[in-house]
Amino acid sequence: QVPWMSATSPSPVWFRNPANCRQGDANQVVFDTFAVHPLCEGLGKVAALIACPLSTADPRFVPVVFSGANDLAYPRQPVLLAGEIGKGRVVVSGEGHFMQPGQIEEADNLRLAWNIMVWLSRGKLPHPAMEILRKHLTMKESDFASWEEKEGRRTP
Repeated sequence: QVPWMSATSPSPVWFRNPANCRQGDANQVVFDTFAVHPLCEGLGKVAALIACPLSTADPRFVPVVFSGANDLAYPRQPVLLAGEIGKGRVVVSGEGHFMQPGQIEEADNLRLAWNIMVWLSRGKLPHPAMEILRKHLTMKESDFASWEEKEGRRTP
């Protein structure tokens, strides 16, 4: 149950920023405004496939990644929240694709995913684990070729 978190609108509304986007698609916003927080260490830009703004009145949560001032729909609104409930930590994202293969290679998305895991685990991940994460979440052309070959769509 998360009564403290909600989208800022009852209908699906997305960030739109034609000045800071990927592939000319204003819905593929590139976020570059961050709070001073461990989740944001080493970040310059985070690329979204599509994202919605979040809001919370719960003081246990702080916004850590924001839309830019020039966003057409929701300027300076959070897309990522972090907080603590009881003994645990929680990260809430208005963008569900940034850690998926094919997206994690974009901008500093891998760094954000790593920062989230380190923060949630309270720093108990070994540093080489980031390379393991990279290996398992990024895709190469050879991966696609292998899948197509297995499905019979490509000959070896």
